Amino acid sequence: MKYKKLPSYDTLMFTLRKTISTAWHINTIHEVGINKWLNNFEGDALCTKDFEREEARDLEKRIALFLLCNFIYYNEEEVKHLMKVMIEKFIHEYFLSHNLIEVNDDEIDSLIRKTTFSPLGNQSESSSYMLYLFRQINDLSKYDFEEKKEGDNVVFVDDFSITGSQAEWYIKRYLREHPNNHQKKIYVLLMISTQEAIQKIKSISAVTDVLPCIIMDDSSKVFSDTSIVFQGYSPEIKEQARMICQYYGERILSEEDKKDGATAFGFGGGEYLIGAYYNTPNNTLPIFWSEENSWKPIFRRYNKKYSSDSKIRIGGQYV
Repeated sequence: MKYKKLPSYDTLMFTLRKTISTAWHINTIHEVGINKWLNNFEGDALCTKDFEREEARDLEKRIALFLLCNFIYYNEEEVKHLMKVMIEKFIHEYFLSHNLIEVNDDEIDSLIRKTTFSPLGNQSESSSYMLYLFRQINDLSKYDFEEKKEGDNVVFVDDFSITGSQAEWYIKRYLREHPNNHQKKIYVLLMISTQEAIQKIKSISAVTDVLPCIIMDDSSKVFSDTSIVFQGYSPEIKEQARMICQYYGERILSEEDKKDGATAFGFGGGEYLIGAYYNTPNNTLPIFWSEENSWKPIFRRYNKKYSSDSKIRIGGQYV
């Protein structure tokens, strides 16, 4: 089998510049920042009998740049579009489950009046920002986000749910704190998820349905057997990339993150290359977002805070 060659450094930089300007539409990443991030890779991971230090450093930077070129970044326009898709999916699935194919605006308004929308997380988390966008984009009133005792539905809104652990924990807490709401229909709207997360959330008997916009499979995992990132490339390049991510990833995780289940490949061993303009999920490879041990990230991640004390977290739980 003839494998594709790893593109040159210059080719990758050209591809990245074009991606930033035409697809990501991001103005917070500049060449200076890219070079600062690339300078994290000093050749330590690949410096063996096969590679001298300088050669190892250059190859690490090329592979890191290759991974960055394959990063899936959701800009503001794309996120807002997905917000519209989320409410459309909810409306569609709700009326379909009631065997109603054609509905008018009055019936949709009636459904919204009987529904409470809520973030799938605490007020300091990204799901609250998502709910703000959700309300703004879909022209909903503040009343639609207040607890309605007479309402029939509770709709949780979140962006990334990769393992489903946090969503499961939060919904169960909600049910404990609202025992009178067990008769209400509970829907979970997700921007991006996986089958693993969907099934975990659906296993909660009180949940009526889980409605994701985008479902990722194993092909989205960088080092899976079906990875689209290394499709057509030699196993050697893929293994070198894995060695780089593991070597540096293990050195840029805080002890707190490790206790909570973090690995060199992201929380839950995620292996993902995904992020949005407002945050980066912790299931993405830490080499992109960590700031531990003087690491310079290319994307920022704003950690979840489950109390006023940022050191207190839900043990073992992750997105």
